Amino acid sequence: MTVLHIYDESDAMAGRYVEMLMQASQALVSESSLFDEPCVMYACTNAKDCRQLTDEHHPDILHLHGASVPFTLPAGLRLVVTPHGDTLGPVRAYVVVARSPHEAESLQRQFPRIETVRNPLITRTITPETCARQMAAIYRRVMNSDVLPLMDTETLRLMTAALVVATYGDTRWLPSTYHFSAENTNFRQLYLYATNEGVLPLVLQGLSMLGIKAAEPLSLGEKEGGLVDCYLPAGFTQPQPMPVATISELLAHIADEGPSLLRLSELARVLHSDNVDEEKLQEQLEDSGRLSLLASLLPLLAEHLLLTEGFMPCAPSEGPATQQLRNLLAKRQEI
Repeated sequence: MTVLHIYDESDAMAGRYVEMLMQASQALVSESSLFDEPCVMYACTNAKDCRQLTDEHHPDILHLHGASVPFTLPAGLRLVVTPHGDTLGPVRAYVVVARSPHEAESLQRQFPRIETVRNPLITRTITPETCARQMAAIYRRVMNSDVLPLMDTETLRLMTAALVVATYGDTRWLPSTYHFSAENTNFRQLYLYATNEGVLPLVLQGLSMLGIKAAEPLSLGEKEGGLVDCYLPAGFTQPQPMPVATISELLAHIADEGPSLLRLSELARVLHSDNVDEEKLQEQLEDSGRLSLLASLLPLLAEHLLLTEGFMPCAPSEGPATQQLRNLLAKRQEI
Protein backbone atom coordinates (compact mmCIF):
# COMPACT_ATOMS: atom_id res chain seq x y z
CA MET A 1 0.00 0.00 0.00
CA THR A 2 1.49 3.31 -1.10
CA VAL A 3 0.33 6.69 0.18
CA LEU A 4 1.23 10.02 -1.39
CA HIS A 5 0.86 12.98 0.97
CA ILE A 6 0.18 16.34 -0.69
CA TYR A 7 0.25 19.72 1.02
CA ASP A 8 0.82 23.38 0.22
CA GLU A 9 4.45 24.34 0.77
CA SER A 10 3.31 27.53 2.52
CA ASP A 11 1.47 25.48 5.17
CA ALA A 12 4.25 24.88 7.70
CA MET A 13 2.00 23.02 10.15
CA ALA A 14 0.82 20.56 7.50
CA GLY A 15 4.44 20.02 6.48
CA ARG A 16 5.48 19.22 10.05
CA TYR A 17 2.50 16.90 10.45
CA VAL A 18 3.33 14.95 7.28
CA GLU A 19 6.98 14.62 8.34
CA MET A 20 5.93 13.39 11.79
CA LEU A 21 3.47 10.88 10.33
CA MET A 22 5.99 9.49 7.84
CA GLN A 23 8.66 9.06 10.51
CA ALA A 24 6.29 7.43 12.99
CA SER A 25 4.87 5.10 10.33
CA GLN A 26 8.33 4.02 9.20
CA ALA A 27 9.25 3.15 12.79
CA LEU A 28 6.18 0.90 13.06
CA VAL A 29 6.43 -0.99 9.77
CA SER A 30 7.95 -3.98 11.55
CA GLU A 31 4.73 -4.45 13.54
CA SER A 32 2.96 -7.18 11.61
CA SER A 33 -0.40 -6.20 13.06
CA LEU A 34 -0.15 -2.66 11.73
CA PHE A 35 -0.13 -3.22 7.97
CA ASP A 36 -1.30 -6.13 5.88
CA GLU A 37 1.52 -5.18 3.56
CA PRO A 38 4.32 -2.63 3.91
CA CYS A 39 2.99 0.92 3.79
CA VAL A 40 5.26 3.21 1.83
CA MET A 41 4.78 6.97 2.05
CA TYR A 42 5.92 9.86 -0.13
CA ALA A 43 5.21 13.57 0.06
CA CYS A 44 5.15 16.47 -2.37
CA THR A 45 4.16 20.14 -2.55
CA ASN A 46 4.19 20.85 -6.29
CA ALA A 47 2.76 19.50 -9.51
CA LYS A 48 6.07 18.31 -10.97
CA ASP A 49 6.94 16.16 -7.95
CA CYS A 50 3.36 14.92 -7.75
CA ARG A 51 3.43 13.71 -11.37
CA GLN A 52 6.87 12.14 -10.96
CA LEU A 53 5.99 10.30 -7.74
CA THR A 54 2.68 9.14 -9.17
CA ASP A 55 4.33 7.82 -12.35
CA GLU A 56 7.14 6.09 -10.47
CA HIS A 57 5.34 4.62 -7.47
CA HIS A 58 1.66 4.33 -8.51
CA PRO A 59 0.20 5.31 -5.12
CA ASP A 60 -2.99 3.69 -3.89
CA ILE A 61 -4.07 6.67 -1.79
CA LEU A 62 -3.65 10.43 -2.08
CA HIS A 63 -3.73 12.07 1.33
CA LEU A 64 -4.46 15.76 0.92
CA HIS A 65 -3.51 18.02 3.83
CA GLY A 66 -5.28 21.38 4.03
CA ALA A 67 -8.23 22.69 2.08
CA SER A 68 -6.47 22.89 -1.28
CA VAL A 69 -3.20 22.55 -3.15
CA PRO A 70 -1.96 24.88 -5.92
CA PHE A 71 -2.23 22.23 -8.63
CA THR A 72 -4.65 19.63 -9.95
CA LEU A 73 -4.64 16.31 -8.14
CA PRO A 74 -4.16 13.13 -10.20
CA ALA A 75 -7.42 11.41 -11.03
CA GLY A 76 -8.42 7.84 -10.32
CA LEU A 77 -6.82 7.40 -6.90
CA ARG A 78 -8.49 7.09 -3.51
CA LEU A 79 -8.56 10.40 -1.70
CA VAL A 80 -8.20 10.99 2.04
CA VAL A 81 -8.36 14.56 3.35
CA THR A 82 -7.10 16.11 6.58
CA PRO A 83 -8.30 19.76 6.58
CA HIS A 84 -5.95 20.91 9.40
CA GLY A 85 -8.56 23.43 10.46
CA ASP A 86 -9.17 24.87 7.01
CA THR A 87 -12.66 25.17 5.56
CA LEU A 88 -13.20 22.50 2.95
CA GLY A 89 -15.16 23.04 -0.19
CA PRO A 90 -16.84 20.20 -2.11
CA VAL A 91 -14.49 17.23 -2.36
CA ARG A 92 -15.08 13.58 -3.27
CA ALA A 93 -13.06 11.84 -0.56
CA TYR A 94 -13.30 8.34 0.82
CA VAL A 95 -12.94 9.85 4.27
CA VAL A 96 -12.18 13.19 5.92
CA VAL A 97 -9.91 13.02 8.97
CA ALA A 98 -10.64 15.50 11.76
CA ARG A 99 -8.14 16.48 14.48
CA SER A 100 -10.68 16.65 17.30
CA PRO A 101 -14.26 15.63 18.14
CA HIS A 102 -15.30 19.28 17.82
CA GLU A 103 -13.87 19.52 14.30
CA ALA A 104 -15.46 16.17 13.44
CA GLU A 105 -18.86 17.46 14.51
CA SER A 106 -18.43 20.51 12.30
CA LEU A 107 -17.33 18.44 9.29
CA GLN A 108 -20.13 15.92 9.78
CA ARG A 109 -22.61 18.47 8.44
CA GLN A 110 -20.86 18.36 5.06
CA PHE A 111 -19.24 14.91 4.73
CA PRO A 112 -20.76 11.47 5.40
CA ARG A 113 -17.53 9.73 6.46
CA ILE A 114 -15.50 11.36 9.22
CA GLU A 115 -12.69 9.82 11.27
CA THR A 116 -11.01 11.54 14.21
CA VAL A 117 -7.24 11.24 14.76
CA ARG A 118 -5.81 13.71 17.22
CA ASN A 119 -2.71 15.63 16.17
CA PRO A 120 0.29 14.91 18.46
CA LEU A 121 1.84 18.22 17.39
CA ILE A 122 -0.89 20.17 19.17
CA THR A 123 -1.98 17.83 21.98
CA ARG A 124 -0.32 15.49 24.46
CA THR A 125 -3.31 13.14 24.46
CA ILE A 126 -1.81 11.08 21.64
CA THR A 127 1.69 9.98 20.62
CA PRO A 128 3.07 10.03 17.07
CA GLU A 129 3.09 6.21 17.09
CA THR A 130 -0.58 6.00 18.06
CA CYS A 131 -1.42 8.60 15.44
CA ALA A 132 0.39 6.49 12.83
CA ARG A 133 -1.48 3.35 13.92
CA GLN A 134 -4.85 5.07 13.71
CA MET A 135 -4.04 6.52 10.31
CA ALA A 136 -2.89 3.12 9.08
CA ALA A 137 -6.23 1.66 10.13
CA ILE A 138 -7.99 4.34 8.08
CA TYR A 139 -5.83 3.60 5.04
CA ARG A 140 -6.63 -0.12 5.35
CA ARG A 141 -10.32 0.70 5.63
CA VAL A 142 -10.09 2.79 2.46
CA MET A 143 -8.36 -0.02 0.55
CA ASN A 144 -10.88 -2.56 1.91
CA SER A 145 -13.72 -0.47 0.44
CA ASP A 146 -15.35 -1.18 -2.92
CA VAL A 147 -12.59 -3.55 -4.03
CA LEU A 148 -14.42 -4.72 -7.17
CA PRO A 149 -12.88 -1.98 -9.38
CA LEU A 150 -9.44 -2.97 -8.02
CA MET A 151 -9.75 -6.66 -8.88
CA ASP A 152 -7.81 -7.77 -11.97
CA THR A 153 -9.10 -10.12 -14.64
CA GLU A 154 -7.46 -13.24 -13.18
CA THR A 155 -9.01 -12.64 -9.76
CA LEU A 156 -12.46 -12.08 -11.26
CA ARG A 157 -12.22 -15.20 -13.43
CA LEU A 158 -11.19 -17.36 -10.48
CA MET A 159 -14.09 -15.99 -8.42
CA THR A 160 -16.49 -16.93 -11.21
CA ALA A 161 -14.99 -20.42 -11.52
CA ALA A 162 -15.30 -21.01 -7.77
CA LEU A 163 -18.91 -19.77 -7.70
CA VAL A 164 -19.86 -21.94 -10.68
CA VAL A 165 -18.58 -25.23 -9.29
CA ALA A 166 -19.94 -24.52 -5.79
CA THR A 167 -23.34 -23.49 -7.14
CA TYR A 168 -23.80 -26.51 -9.42
CA GLY A 169 -21.97 -28.95 -7.14
CA ASP A 170 -19.61 -30.40 -9.74
CA THR A 171 -16.46 -29.20 -11.49
CA ARG A 172 -17.71 -30.78 -14.73
CA TRP A 173 -20.15 -27.90 -15.15
CA LEU A 174 -17.19 -25.56 -15.66
CA PRO A 175 -16.61 -25.34 -19.43
CA SER A 176 -13.25 -26.64 -20.61
CA THR A 177 -12.83 -23.40 -22.53
CA TYR A 178 -13.04 -21.31 -19.36
CA HIS A 179 -9.46 -20.59 -18.38
CA PHE A 180 -8.44 -19.32 -14.96
CA SER A 181 -5.34 -19.30 -12.80
CA ALA A 182 -4.70 -18.91 -9.09
CA GLU A 183 -1.09 -17.92 -9.58
CA ASN A 184 -1.58 -14.16 -9.68
CA THR A 185 -4.93 -13.97 -7.91
CA ASN A 186 -5.30 -11.30 -5.24
CA PHE A 187 -6.97 -13.52 -2.65
CA ARG A 188 -7.31 -10.73 -0.13
CA GLN A 189 -9.43 -8.65 -2.52
CA LEU A 190 -11.39 -11.76 -3.47
CA TYR A 191 -12.16 -12.57 0.16
CA LEU A 192 -13.01 -8.96 0.99
CA TYR A 193 -15.53 -8.67 -1.83
CA ALA A 194 -16.98 -12.15 -1.29
CA THR A 195 -17.42 -11.53 2.45
CA ASN A 196 -19.51 -8.39 2.00
CA GLU A 197 -21.52 -10.06 -0.77
CA GLY A 198 -22.31 -13.06 1.43
CA VAL A 199 -20.68 -15.59 -0.95
CA LEU A 200 -17.41 -16.31 0.89
CA PRO A 201 -18.56 -19.83 1.94
CA LEU A 202 -19.38 -20.59 -1.70
CA VAL A 203 -16.05 -19.21 -2.92
CA LEU A 204 -14.08 -21.26 -0.37
CA GLN A 205 -16.08 -24.38 -1.24
CA GLY A 206 -15.48 -23.79 -4.95
CA LEU A 207 -11.74 -23.26 -4.50
CA SER A 208 -11.55 -26.52 -2.58
CA MET A 209 -13.48 -28.36 -5.31
CA LEU A 210 -11.08 -26.95 -7.90
CA GLY A 211 -8.14 -28.25 -5.90
CA ILE A 212 -6.80 -24.77 -5.26
CA LYS A 213 -4.99 -24.55 -1.94
CA ALA A 214 -5.57 -20.86 -1.38
CA ALA A 215 -4.47 -19.00 1.68
CA GLU A 216 -6.99 -19.04 4.49
CA PRO A 217 -9.00 -15.83 4.76
CA LEU A 218 -6.85 -13.38 6.65
CA SER A 219 -8.22 -11.30 9.47
CA LEU A 220 -10.38 -8.90 7.51
CA GLY A 221 -11.16 -6.71 10.48
CA GLU A 222 -14.78 -7.77 10.40
CA LYS A 223 -17.33 -5.49 11.97
CA GLU A 224 -20.54 -6.44 13.70
CA GLY A 225 -22.80 -8.36 11.34
CA GLY A 226 -19.97 -10.09 9.47
CA LEU A 227 -19.16 -7.16 7.17
CA VAL A 228 -15.59 -6.22 6.41
CA ASP A 229 -14.17 -3.21 8.25
CA CYS A 230 -14.51 -0.78 5.37
CA TYR A 231 -16.61 2.13 4.15
CA LEU A 232 -19.93 1.08 2.65
CA PRO A 233 -22.85 2.99 1.14
CA ALA A 234 -25.64 4.00 3.49
CA GLY A 235 -28.11 1.21 4.06
CA PHE A 236 -25.87 -1.55 2.69
CA THR A 237 -26.82 -4.98 4.00
CA GLN A 238 -25.02 -8.27 3.52
CA PRO A 239 -27.27 -10.73 1.67
CA GLN A 240 -28.30 -13.74 3.72
CA PRO A 241 -28.76 -17.21 2.19
CA MET A 242 -32.20 -18.36 1.01
CA PRO A 243 -31.32 -22.04 0.48
CA VAL A 244 -34.85 -23.37 -0.05
CA ALA A 245 -36.33 -20.40 -1.91
CA THR A 246 -38.27 -20.91 -5.12
CA ILE A 247 -37.57 -19.06 -8.34
CA SER A 248 -40.59 -16.84 -7.72
CA GLU A 249 -39.36 -16.01 -4.21
CA LEU A 250 -35.85 -15.23 -5.41
CA LEU A 251 -37.15 -12.98 -8.18
CA ALA A 252 -39.40 -11.18 -5.72
CA HIS A 253 -36.42 -10.59 -3.43
CA ILE A 254 -34.29 -9.29 -6.32
CA ALA A 255 -37.12 -6.99 -7.38
CA ASP A 256 -37.28 -5.53 -3.87
CA GLU A 257 -33.60 -5.51 -2.85
CA GLY A 258 -31.75 -5.45 -6.17
CA PRO A 259 -29.40 -8.11 -7.58
CA SER A 260 -26.53 -9.62 -5.62
CA LEU A 261 -24.06 -12.41 -6.37
CA LEU A 262 -25.65 -14.58 -3.69
CA ARG A 263 -29.14 -14.22 -5.17
CA LEU A 264 -27.80 -14.88 -8.68
CA SER A 265 -26.07 -18.03 -7.45
CA GLU A 266 -29.23 -19.26 -5.75
CA LEU A 267 -31.32 -18.47 -8.82
CA ALA A 268 -28.84 -20.23 -11.12
CA ARG A 269 -28.84 -23.31 -8.88
CA VAL A 270 -32.63 -23.62 -9.03
CA LEU A 271 -32.78 -22.99 -12.79
CA HIS A 272 -30.05 -25.58 -13.23
CA SER A 273 -31.87 -28.26 -11.25
CA ASP A 274 -34.24 -30.89 -12.56
CA ASN A 275 -36.92 -30.19 -9.96
CA VAL A 276 -38.79 -27.51 -11.84
CA ASP A 277 -42.39 -27.79 -13.00
CA GLU A 278 -41.76 -25.74 -16.12
CA GLU A 279 -45.36 -25.27 -17.21
CA LYS A 280 -46.58 -24.25 -13.76
CA LEU A 281 -43.62 -21.97 -13.09
CA GLN A 282 -43.95 -20.15 -16.40
CA GLU A 283 -47.62 -19.52 -15.65
CA GLN A 284 -46.74 -18.19 -12.18
CA LEU A 285 -44.05 -15.88 -13.54
CA GLU A 286 -46.38 -14.50 -16.19
CA ASP A 287 -49.14 -13.92 -13.64
CA SER A 288 -46.78 -12.15 -11.22
CA GLY A 289 -45.12 -10.06 -13.92
CA ARG A 290 -41.69 -11.51 -13.04
CA LEU A 291 -41.01 -13.13 -16.43
CA SER A 292 -39.52 -9.93 -17.86
CA LEU A 293 -37.28 -9.59 -14.79
CA LEU A 294 -35.98 -13.13 -15.29
CA ALA A 295 -35.36 -12.39 -18.97
CA SER A 296 -33.29 -9.34 -17.97
CA LEU A 297 -31.37 -11.38 -15.37
CA LEU A 298 -30.41 -14.23 -17.69
CA PRO A 299 -27.47 -12.33 -19.28
CA LEU A 300 -26.10 -11.67 -15.76
CA LEU A 301 -26.46 -15.35 -14.90
CA ALA A 302 -24.47 -16.19 -18.03
CA GLU A 303 -21.77 -13.67 -17.11
CA HIS A 304 -21.35 -14.50 -13.41
CA LEU A 305 -22.51 -18.14 -13.17
CA LEU A 306 -21.91 -19.29 -16.78
CA LEU A 307 -25.55 -20.44 -16.93
CA THR A 308 -26.21 -21.35 -20.56
CA GLU A 309 -28.42 -24.40 -20.08
CA GLY A 310 -31.16 -25.50 -17.75
CA PHE A 311 -34.74 -24.30 -17.40
CA MET A 312 -35.15 -21.21 -19.55
CA PRO A 313 -38.80 -20.13 -19.55
CA CYS A 314 -37.94 -17.13 -21.71
CA ALA A 315 -35.19 -15.85 -23.97
CA PRO A 316 -32.48 -13.64 -22.47
CA SER A 317 -33.17 -9.93 -22.86
CA GLU A 318 -30.25 -7.54 -23.32
CA GLY A 319 -31.77 -4.10 -22.98
CA PRO A 320 -31.91 -1.08 -20.66
CA ALA A 321 -33.36 -3.16 -17.81
CA THR A 322 -30.47 -5.61 -17.99
CA GLN A 323 -27.91 -2.82 -18.06
CA GLN A 324 -29.54 -1.23 -15.03
CA LEU A 325 -29.34 -4.54 -13.15
CA ARG A 326 -25.70 -4.94 -14.22
CA ASN A 327 -24.87 -1.47 -12.92
CA LEU A 328 -26.67 -2.09 -9.62
CA LEU A 329 -24.70 -5.30 -9.12
CA ALA A 330 -21.35 -3.68 -9.97
CA LYS A 331 -21.94 -0.67 -7.72
CA ARG A 332 -23.44 -2.37 -4.67
CA GLN A 333 -20.43 -1.45 -2.53
CA GLU A 334 -19.62 1.88 -4.19
CA ILE A 335 -19.60 4.89 -1.84
